[in-house]
Amino acid sequence: MTHCIIQLLIHILPNKHTFPPSRTDACTHSHCEFGKLFSNKNKILCLPLHTLSQGEETILQFNSGTLTLTRRTKPTQEPLTYPILEWEDIKFEDVIGEGNFGQVIKAMIKKDGNKMSAAVKMLKEFASENDHRDFAGELEVLCKLGQHPNIINLIGACENRGYLYIAIEYAPYGNLLDFLRKSRVLETDPAFAKEHGTASTLTSQQLLQFAVDVANGMHYLSDKQFIHRDLAARNVLVGENLVAKIADFGLSRGEEVYVKKTMGRLPVRWMAIESLNYSVYTTKSDVWSFGVLLWEIVSLGGTPYCGMTCAELYEKLPQGYRMEQPKNCDDEVYELMRQCWRDRPYERPPFAQISVQLNRMQEARKVWYHNSHPMPHGMNVSCEPIVITNGNKSTFVILLLSYYFISYADLI
Repeated sequence: MTHCIIQLLIHILPNKHTFPPSRTDACTHSHCEFGKLFSNKNKILCLPLHTLSQGEETILQFNSGTLTLTRRTKPTQEPLTYPILEWEDIKFEDVIGEGNFGQVIKAMIKKDGNKMSAAVKMLKEFASENDHRDFAGELEVLCKLGQHPNIINLIGACENRGYLYIAIEYAPYGNLLDFLRKSRVLETDPAFAKEHGTASTLTSQQLLQFAVDVANGMHYLSDKQFIHRDLAARNVLVGENLVAKIADFGLSRGEEVYVKKTMGRLPVRWMAIESLNYSVYTTKSDVWSFGVLLWEIVSLGGTPYCGMTCAELYEKLPQGYRMEQPKNCDDEVYELMRQCWRDRPYERPPFAQISVQLNRMQEARKVWYHNSHPMPHGMNVSCEPIVITNGNKSTFVILLLSYYFISYADLI
């Protein structure tokens, strides 16, 4: 009998239903024995996550009008092929990033007779089996994705003494989160901020362009049916000419629907409701994360849901709580955030639409800026306080704006 695999539309039950209790105040997620999925008629389908062997996978099928979950043997995968780098062609320089289980080192690489700067990623000796699996998975994703201007591109990989080294293009300005925070002249150079009447060394168009770049990259990613699962400003790199590039594909999956079956630390403050409560990830959960990333850009690297514990997020998000509109944030930009944070995944805009919306906003601002046209609806030149969140504190500053110089917050 022919089976047609279809994409599952995940629905969140209305607020009157009880959600699973909060697990812990720490940003970790203890998984239940069963992961719950919802069909478009809110019929609960229970997936026994612990019963799957490594050689099996769960698929969603539509058979004779009935949606079912079945198990099948995973298809044999072809050996992964990637651009090979020679160990002696890699000259390591400085450590530019480090985590609990891995590090990134700037290096000079010789490839095809040319020398180029690169960022080489490697795992530390005590990295776990899951870390090694995710690391190899990142290489696989980079190979399959190919080249795109808004995705960090693979240069090649090298194996030495049993260790894997992945070389990606070097982004001279580091990750977007740190880049945004370093631009806060209110904290780093108050005299400059007062003289120029601005909160950031970045212009409004540069900030909005970061959002455009990420949306374009995620559109490309979703077209190839990849789920990022960890989209955040810290996982976006800033390359030459301030081009934003999506990076860190260690958690990415090439699937339409992914059900997480293992425990581990999770980026709770960037996760969609269905991911928090049911460990289900789709492109639409990436859309939710993009809304949080957009908030990070507007707040110059603020901490989402600052002051709230992860346990409070588990409780309040299903009840309809959302982050408030930042002071002087354009209504149109905030409305896009809210669209990304809709309860039901299918009601969130696709990345293709998000990309079109942001590009349109950017073009409208360019026209206004260069031709001195009246500002678009929702943008006000005033002495409104701009709130910049940093950890657990907020800095409130009154900015006096002139007709000829508009700070970033009045355009975004």
